[in-house]
Amino acid sequence: MHSDYISDLIISDDNHFPFNTISKNGSGTHSMADLDFVIIPLYEKMYLNANIVHTRVRGLIDSGILELSDSLIVRTYLTSIRSLKREAAANKSMNSELQDILLKIEAPQFVWCADIATPEQYQALQTSARIIIDSTAGTYERDPWLLWHNRKTIAYREKNGAASVKTDISPYPLYRNNLKEIYRK
Repeated sequence: MHSDYISDLIISDDNHFPFNTISKNGSGTHSMADLDFVIIPLYEKMYLNANIVHTRVRGLIDSGILELSDSLIVRTYLTSIRSLKREAAANKSMNSELQDILLKIEAPQFVWCADIATPEQYQALQTSARIIIDSTAGTYERDPWLLWHNRKTIAYREKNGAASVKTDISPYPLYRNNLKEIYRK
């Protein structure tokens, strides 16, 4: 998981003003291992939390339907469909059929996404597969998928059911709109 590569988190801790850094390796007063709970507020109409999304994404990958290699990095995030579409429209290296489908897909205001890449693609800040999940889907809904693609196929939800397109999809840049890195001086 992409989270394995994160060494520090910036947290809001009632005992510190206003934010504090917590490290994976325990270099401060606390480490990530000291955390019992993390509260992440979600928009009121979102029913799928991160644990459920992680389990669903892992299940789809493990099913073999995506036909992915064994060595993968999965980066899961929550974003607005508007910013995802804006980034897709501006992406000059994204497959044109994928871009067109992404721009036309009907989705709730927020969606969960999982970008999937080989370690080499991830180092180059690229992805070759993506899963988009309806954040308003019920916890036990069988098919929360709005879209998924690998290097050969795009499968997506339409008004009348599911559809798919066969096409060659080259790796394209990772979505980084709300996940920009902060560099320390």
